[in-house]
Amino acid sequence: MYPFYGVVPSCLPAAEAKFRKVAIQRVEETENVEEATLTFLADLTLALVAASVFGALARALKITPIVGYLVAGMAIGPFTPGYHTSGGSLSGLSELGLILLLFSLGLGFSPQELRKVGIAPMLGNIVLMTAFGFVAWAVGAAFGLLHPITLALAFTLSSTAIGVALLQGFGLLNRQPGHATVALLVAQDLVAVVILVIVTAPAHSLSALGVAVPLFKAVLFVAVALVLGATVLHRIVAMFLRRSQAETLVAFSTAIALVAAWLGHLAGLSFEFGAFVAGAVTSEVAGSRMVQSIVAPFRELFIILFFVSIGTLIDIRSIAAHWQLIFTMSGVLILARFVGWYGLSRLVRQPAGTALALATTLVPLGEFNIVLA
Repeated sequence: MYPFYGVVPSCLPAAEAKFRKVAIQRVEETENVEEATLTFLADLTLALVAASVFGALARALKITPIVGYLVAGMAIGPFTPGYHTSGGSLSGLSELGLILLLFSLGLGFSPQELRKVGIAPMLGNIVLMTAFGFVAWAVGAAFGLLHPITLALAFTLSSTAIGVALLQGFGLLNRQPGHATVALLVAQDLVAVVILVIVTAPAHSLSALGVAVPLFKAVLFVAVALVLGATVLHRIVAMFLRRSQAETLVAFSTAIALVAAWLGHLAGLSFEFGAFVAGAVTSEVAGSRMVQSIVAPFRELFIILFFVSIGTLIDIRSIAAHWQLIFTMSGVLILARFVGWYGLSRLVRQPAGTALALATTLVPLGEFNIVLA
């Protein structure tokens, strides 16, 4: 069976048996690796084909392609007939997409934009987020759900990606109301990072000390990152931006995000938190917009896979079994969020039409909510 069989002298039967056992194990390992590779390629191919088809269909229906990606995941998931992905094949790629997404959001973080908005809208932002969390908690508690506080944290934020796309569609992105709305979204992203630190602990073990310790770690992590960013990272990024080609910048930018993500994980925080901090620190370096534009196409690919992988978790039977909770919470939150954001927009003296557009922009939940969930 094996060409090397017989090399070991027959007078050493124990050594011969061990040699054969090792050879058989290596053959089995090779077969397992080949099988895992084929499964991964099949899952990836099917996921991208399904995402392309359903994403295009969603665009044709003039709705966000994210819905199409979720439906694509449902179509190839374990709860529908036909071929099923293994689940684990896409999880690593979706995690990479989240890391690059958080890195890109960090690149777009600008303290100057936050200062321009003023104190009143920022305070209103925090008040509304708290109110929306309370509404989600109340609905969850009324239906007897476990850990309604954790559920509430996942319903407090607006989607930056969807919000920016809607602002662009409304023609407000490059106007003052659009700038203010983007600043509010960025502030929510910053709050989300803090929440992300808190929810690294299991819901049943949350306590004052359990919240304080990871927050202290996060503050220390940010302080160290700022020092390294102002010294070492600033010089390295500036050098790469001046001397490197586009393909080298792709590898370099991704490496920064992944190294920071790993450091965040090793510090007991999360991959996403480390990536966001790295992006925020890099944003202070001239040319960070170039880095963001280079990373964006790859980030979008992995984000598509992320939403497809989320879609594979959706069970239509579960939705049918809990339709009252789902539709009640959705309806109450959509109404509360729209009324709240419209009221804040009018409070800061935006015209009625602009206030309607801004309220519509800030209603959708998105990527951070899924990360927190």
